[in-house]
Amino acid sequence: MDSRALPDLGSFMPDDPSYFGISVMALVGSTDAPDADSFDFFVCSPSWLAEHFDEPLGQAPRTAEPDGLHFGNRLVLMRRWDYAVLRKAITDLCEAFEAADWGTLASRIARTIPWEYDYRYDQFLDQTADQRPRFPPAAVDGC
Repeated sequence: MDSRALPDLGSFMPDDPSYFGISVMALVGSTDAPDADSFDFFVCSPSWLAEHFDEPLGQAPRTAEPDGLHFGNRLVLMRRWDYAVLRKAITDLCEAFEAADWGTLASRIARTIPWEYDYRYDQFLDQTADQRPRFPPAAVDGC
């Protein structure tokens, strides 16, 4: 994991570990390939968020957010900064999913932290929709 704002995220220690806010980029890929994709999110403490709530958080959202509202899929909250805890949480998140291909796996991870290619993957699904079975399947027994 890395941060564009910090030279070494692993050794970063805020003055107050219970008050911080930083943009983070996790590079995620297969263990048998050198390539990795970027999953970008903003990690902060609840106290930092309360004080900075009306400011943009990390990267701009893909949809408009009215004043006083933030969509949370690019936000990770930690009571105290701990790089090892964050790294383990991201690793565990990635290992919690299985899929037949990278796009499907990455899109599942992206339900929690945004993937750099999420909209391209959506476009791919749209373009190949007529080549796949419909989803959801036809209703069964009143479902």
